[in-house]
Amino acid sequence: MTNQRQDFLHQTSAWLVATFAVLGLEQLNIRGMTALGGAYKRGLNRGIFDAAAGMFHQMLRYKAQEAGGWAMEADSRKLKPSQRCQLCGRLEKKPLSQRWHDCPCGASCSGDENAAKLLLSWVMKQIGGREPAKAWREVRPASLPGNPALP
Repeated sequence: MTNQRQDFLHQTSAWLVATFAVLGLEQLNIRGMTALGGAYKRGLNRGIFDAAAGMFHQMLRYKAQEAGGWAMEADSRKLKPSQRCQLCGRLEKKPLSQRWHDCPCGASCSGDENAAKLLLSWVMKQIGGREPAKAWREVRPASLPGNPALP
């Protein structure tokens, strides 16, 4: 099982690095995510550990560096992707059970889509005109459908 997981992570990370010159990652606190809950969260905790997010991020970082691209990690505690609107930046506390993002500014999408667009905006601000060693290839984040204009 461990070999299958590692093979999957290697193949997936290699594909991502070969496809995209810049990768945006959310910095995860695995220990904090799995600390509380005991028997109640045992299955969820096992799933979090089985996903091997830390190993996947490590593979993405070193493969991107070797290929001349970037893998950038945003601090989730500062960015707050599950609470911040990707269009207007408004912060609103939400329960984890709330899966849809609706904002008074008019933004309406799934919470995952909102977090991904917020992370994309963060990455674009971080690179601020700098180019990675590789070309952007055919997929340019700023030209994805439904993506707001980036500042």
